[in-house]
Amino acid sequence: EKIPAPDCDDDAPFQMLVADLDYSDYLGRMAIGKIRSGKVTNNDRLAIIGKDGVPKPFKVSQLQVYDGTSLNIAESVSAGDIVIMSGVSNVFIGDTICSALEPAALPRIEVDEPTVSMRIVPNNSPLSGREGKYVQGSKILERLKKETLRNVALQIVEATDSEGGYIVKGRGEFQMAILIETMRREGFEFCVGRAKVIFKTDENGNRTEPMEHV
Repeated sequence: EKIPAPDCDDDAPFQMLVADLDYSDYLGRMAIGKIRSGKVTNNDRLAIIGKDGVPKPFKVSQLQVYDGTSLNIAESVSAGDIVIMSGVSNVFIGDTICSALEPAALPRIEVDEPTVSMRIVPNNSPLSGREGKYVQGSKILERLKKETLRNVALQIVEATDSEGGYIVKGRGEFQMAILIETMRREGFEFCVGRAKVIFKTDENGNRTEPMEHV
């Protein structure tokens, strides 16, 4: 039997803070979070509140809940459940999914900013196409953008300088290495530049670098 957490309330208006995201070719972008209060069933009409604070309506298309390491489709979920919700496409971590009749936002959480960047460019050498079947820049960009739908720590920027290609920003070199190896196993062929630390300039004009306290 499910034992709800002390801060969860089945009878209050529905509220869920989006803590993670996933993506499916069949269901699109999916919001993951723990229901703070209320209940919801498939095809219910809810609202999502983003950074702008404006509630935007949407309709729930599917609900999934965890059962150990597997996922089960659920007809309804309630306070205390960790749920994967489909039906809302333009969703980000920190958004609040809530009742359309009584919309109220929860305190936002923010995703840590990227700390390193790496350039990825199509292979333009005479031997291009011998190691992979996807060599076009448009295919590589499409795959990179698809990765950002699952991995919220990644950002993709199209390079505007003479070197071209795409700048991939992430949280560390290991994360970049996993992405590169995964894409190569999928048949993508490209060239990779050296990883660079992302520096910023603060309001006083001082150059700063990322630092993590552990």
